[in-house]
Amino acid sequence: MVTGAPAATHLGVKHRWIGKVELEALPADELAGLARVVLPGVDPRQLQPLTGGFRNWNYRADTSSGARVLRVYARGDRSAWKEQRVAELLGPEVMTPRYLEIAEVADRVVAVREFAEGTVLHELLSSEGAIGPEVALVVGRTLAAIHRIEFDEFGELDANLNITEPYDLSGNGIRRYVQKTLEASPAGARLGPALAEELLRMLERSADLLDAWRERPVLVHSDFGPTNLVLGADGGVTVLDWEFGCSAIPALDFGNLLRPPLEANDAFAQDLAAGYRAAGGRLPGDWRRLAVLADVGAWVAFTARPHIHELVLADARERIQHAIREFAPPG
Repeated sequence: MVTGAPAATHLGVKHRWIGKVELEALPADELAGLARVVLPGVDPRQLQPLTGGFRNWNYRADTSSGARVLRVYARGDRSAWKEQRVAELLGPEVMTPRYLEIAEVADRVVAVREFAEGTVLHELLSSEGAIGPEVALVVGRTLAAIHRIEFDEFGELDANLNITEPYDLSGNGIRRYVQKTLEASPAGARLGPALAEELLRMLERSADLLDAWRERPVLVHSDFGPTNLVLGADGGVTVLDWEFGCSAIPALDFGNLLRPPLEANDAFAQDLAAGYRAAGGRLPGDWRRLAVLADVGAWVAFTARPHIHELVLADARERIQHAIREFAPPG
């Protein structure tokens, strides 16, 4: 078991991972070969790596047509076409970078998309800058616009946004997923039998509470956090990186967004909810607690990965323990 890292701080969960958990840099010759295919006029030596690459690699490229992002996907990851289709589907309702080109080069997929100018929300949080109500309001409105897109059932989305693997997001379905993951992956051993048992008991008591937020399948980003939200000079928010997009329940996006440090920011949560509701979104009365509950599945999934950094495991344990405390039986 990998242990020994401190729990999440005021800087936020994923901010602590930057520079420590990110992918190793691509070999220079491989990067140059990929860039020559989709950015033939750009000197590969001028590509600037962008932070936050926990799954794929991103590089800024300054071209004659403006700034672009060269996005290199891990081997076997074919989500570029899904990201392109989601951007087309969202249209002007939600600002998300357009994908200008996608190519298969040897055993990798590589894409070129627009560069989103502005300040990434996690940078504002890490500098301890003030987050005004207008930011939370526009994030809430943006999330409501995303959740207006509906599907026929819950599940994984393919490149054409068809359901390829249905999800059971009932209380029983969530419990079964967590139990199966704990038993069939390294997750159970990494969390340890005591914490795993506590988690299952908590879900037995509480998972059905999420039914209050499960009335229809909607588009969910599934990584809707500060590292994927860019605040523009015009006051708008651009949403990046849709590789985990799926048809699910809105609670998943709220759970991701309201991880530390935003979890404890009551003013942000209130303004977020106001923006969401003003744009037509529906929130149950205890939505903040339910967001914590909905986020448990994501943390269990982190612990099930073949390789996990000690920072990620420490944060997963802390967030699972937090959910267990939050839904402890009375008395």
